[in-house]
Amino acid sequence: MKVHVIGLKGSDYVSKKDNQRKIGIEIQAYRPPTTREAEISKGMILHPVYISSESPLYSKAQTLVPDSDIELVYEFDGHFNILSDFCKVGGEKHA
Repeated sequence: MKVHVIGLKGSDYVSKKDNQRKIGIEIQAYRPPTTREAEISKGMILHPVYISSESPLYSKAQTLVPDSDIELVYEFDGHFNILSDFCKVGGEKHA
């Protein structure tokens, strides 16, 4: 799924669920609507993606810059879509 990165938001908090410190980064992005979404929506769809500092994708996410396009690669585990990778898409800016 191709998305356009508009920002990166750092995250550092203590989870109320397990009282553990959580550090991560949220890729703030948007994408065109799916056919189904287009029936009930106007314009682009926000598509934020959270990546924990424990993820192997964390350091890669830190190299992204706003105003670039990336392709998100998801795997389905039978219950959830899980982000497995992403790659930069042609001609964008690099950190």
